[in-house]
Amino acid sequence: MYLYFICCPIIYFRNDFILPINTPSSPDDSSHKKSISKIFSRSTESFTHRNYLILWLSKLFLMFGIQMQMVARGYLTYDLTEDPGLVGIVIGGSAIPMLLLSLFGGVLSDRINKKILIQIGQILAALIAFAIAFLIINEMIIWQHLLVGASLQGVGWAFLAPARQTIIPQILPKRLISNGIAMDGALMGVTSLLAPAVAGILYAIIGPAGVYVCITVIISFSVIICSLLNYVDSNDTKLLDGQKNISATYFTGRLNSYFSKFKIMLFDIKVGLIYAKTNQIVSILLLLSLTYVILVMPFRFLLPVVIREVYFKESEALGLLLSVIGLGSLLSSILIAIMGPIKRGFLQFFGILIAGCTLVLVSIFPYYSIGLILMFFLGIGESARMVLANSLLLENCEKKFQGRVMSLRMLIFGLQPIGTLPSGFAMDYFGARKVVAFLGATMILATLFFASRSKKLISMD
Repeated sequence: MYLYFICCPIIYFRNDFILPINTPSSPDDSSHKKSISKIFSRSTESFTHRNYLILWLSKLFLMFGIQMQMVARGYLTYDLTEDPGLVGIVIGGSAIPMLLLSLFGGVLSDRINKKILIQIGQILAALIAFAIAFLIINEMIIWQHLLVGASLQGVGWAFLAPARQTIIPQILPKRLISNGIAMDGALMGVTSLLAPAVAGILYAIIGPAGVYVCITVIISFSVIICSLLNYVDSNDTKLLDGQKNISATYFTGRLNSYFSKFKIMLFDIKVGLIYAKTNQIVSILLLLSLTYVILVMPFRFLLPVVIREVYFKESEALGLLLSVIGLGSLLSSILIAIMGPIKRGFLQFFGILIAGCTLVLVSIFPYYSIGLILMFFLGIGESARMVLANSLLLENCEKKFQGRVMSLRMLIFGLQPIGTLPSGFAMDYFGARKVVAFLGATMILATLFFASRSKKLISMD
């Protein structure tokens, strides 16, 4: 049944996606090769643009290093403290800076050269890894150093992430924005599959110091590759039509007080919030993302509880579930890249419904083997939501507000504790299966509600 729901929209919306089936006696086997070549060229069309290819390769190295660092940081914190609570604090150390600074990062992304912001964030990430490696080698490392490193990484990410997202529409033609963001999602799927495993193996073989040296080198490659980006920022520095250009005074020396500059940034944030509220498509997409983060994302963070209470397995079963989610996410991103901008509004709602149904089915069928299959579909739905929401936001947002709108997406992602904490307490009281069923059913109802209020978005390509 799941396969029907996945394949049906693809067949309906993109008939040429289906490979022709020839019998062994077919005189022309070349049609298979032509179809495969057509699919491959369609999915990788964004790579024909030099700047996008450079940006993609740069992010590949960056995210591989960042995800390796997340694993190594957790292992090292536990080795130093043997305290699971401190491990959670250190791993979550980047959340508060991201929450506090993401809106400011969005403003700067709308105002100054995005390549500069990206490079600053990447250089900071490389320096953090180098500093931790230095401290480990010299036997000076303590868990507080790791917490500071995580916090600084959150600061860098608050400025880097909006710039990376909003640079894509400026280096790709509009028809390829969806393809570019889908390939970006595929990159995330690949790194989430491979980087944690590589980090774990290297940690066991060469130790934490060696891992952090490798991370430093990998992220440094990201900086070097990004330096090849031939990009001239063409930011429109106006705020709203007919409004005085206040933000053009950034970094020009006309303002003598840092407090005055801070006030101007706050004003820009306010203008961005007003724009997001008054743009119907943007506001619905953001509200839908917020609902998903509160109702579905807690399931991801509470998977260890689900492993114990639903599947009665130990911690080693968690890694396989996460890998299957990553595999589904990777496949979903590739399918979206192949399909192109076809019924993206509908498919985004469809992906969220898949995720909601998956949670309900997890509570109905408490079997690990079935759970593995369901996690694959959760990855498909989750990636479809993320990739399509990003592309629709960027395409339906004025260029001068793209940074601030994408920073709101980051802010929403940082609000996960709003759903995770009460869900965790509820699992203690009601049990994991009942809570997961409630979260999934509520997500389904919320999706249907938003769909009924946003017919324009559903019909959007």
